[in-house]
Amino acid sequence: MNTKPSVRLLWVISFVSLTSGCAVVDHVKADMATLRAEEAYSQKQFEAAAQSYQEADAAGGAYGQMMLGRMYVRGVGVRKDVVEGRRLITKAADAGYAPAHNMLGLWLWQGGDGVRADRSKAVEHFRKSAELKDEFAAFMMGVAYARGQGVPANAEEAMRWFQEAEKRGFDVDRRLLTEEGLAGYMRRFAGAAARNDSQRVLVRQIQEALQQRGYDPGPVDGLYGAKTRKAIEDFQRASGKTVDGKADRSVLDALKTSR
Repeated sequence: MNTKPSVRLLWVISFVSLTSGCAVVDHVKADMATLRAEEAYSQKQFEAAAQSYQEADAAGGAYGQMMLGRMYVRGVGVRKDVVEGRRLITKAADAGYAPAHNMLGLWLWQGGDGVRADRSKAVEHFRKSAELKDEFAAFMMGVAYARGQGVPANAEEAMRWFQEAEKRGFDVDRRLLTEEGLAGYMRRFAGAAARNDSQRVLVRQIQEALQQRGYDPGPVDGLYGAKTRKAIEDFQRASGKTVDGKADRSVLDALKTSR
């Protein structure tokens, strides 16, 4: 049997040797490390998956950076470290990886894991992803303009982005692609937003009253979180009322009349 390498194989070996430090080889290294990571992850070998994603990160693989960042945020296969997780996901986004922009956009849209919701910054990420032709990001741009979240409400822009999302293959509700359906959605959401604003004002007033009486509700920002709930429960317990932690009008009235 002829064991001599073919001319093609020799050419490939020579090419790889000559370009061992170039982006082509780094790209291959990142892809191979990512394949190992995906296989390990599917078998729930999370530490091994994290190690392979780290290799993909070192080779400049944006997908590996994003997935490793996600693992840090969740504390899967690595010690939980939200700051490191966000750094890695941002690194992938900065490399022009649309899914990483989407991940950051959703994180900022909803908040959580130590990150406060910021719809304006979320829209910045969705816009960058949409510019990279991502269909989900185009849909989220439509949602932002329809709801007036992160950007001023604008029916024309909402329609343009919903149509663009559909053109790119995203399954957009047909009602959002008609002027009448979009107008109805925007009216309904505006009503719900007004109710949410009213509740936020109430929560802020409760937080201020709690703070004045020596309780710690956390930041006075109108957002009902764990600290605000605990402060309400402490107040209810101290004043002999039913302890449920709810931020409602009865709590505010009780705070106003208490000494």
